[in-house]
Amino acid sequence: MLARVKDILLDIVIGSGITLQNLWIFPLYGGGTPGLEYFSIDEAIGHRLLEVTEVSESGDVPNLKVTNKGERPILILAGEELVGAKQNRLVNTTFLMAGLTSIVMPVSCVEQGRWHYRGKEFQSERRMSSPQLRTKAEQNVKFAIKEGRGFRANQGEVWNEISHKMGRNES
Repeated sequence: MLARVKDILLDIVIGSGITLQNLWIFPLYGGGTPGLEYFSIDEAIGHRLLEVTEVSESGDVPNLKVTNKGERPILILAGEELVGAKQNRLVNTTFLMAGLTSIVMPVSCVEQGRWHYRGKEFQSERRMSSPQLRTKAEQNVKFAIKEGRGFRANQGEVWNEISHKMGRNES
């Protein structure tokens, strides 16, 4: 698979850039090589190919069980929000999940105070968390990786950022 990704990257051609104020945008064009086929988390849940549940009946706040029931990989992006089960969660890191596999996915809680079921499976809200929350979680995860604690975000800082956002929205 790594060789296939490398071949795809080598076939990319950078097009002419356009500018808007101080931002430059360059289109990327793929060559004749067919791209890597995958589902987004929304597509996979919609087709019932991805099952996202608590890791056990009692649950575990920073972890969810994810099962890809299909053969095609699924792209799961850091910052995507999943709703349901015992509390809504935020995906902590981006990864491409192989087909026909199950993993434990690192997440953060975005719904402080609730710890009871709203259905057994998570659903996608088809939204990303705010840029500020994604940045804060990404910084926390990078620090946790350096310390050898895996893909963990600081739950207190996640809740603080959510509180700040709610305060900004009320103003």
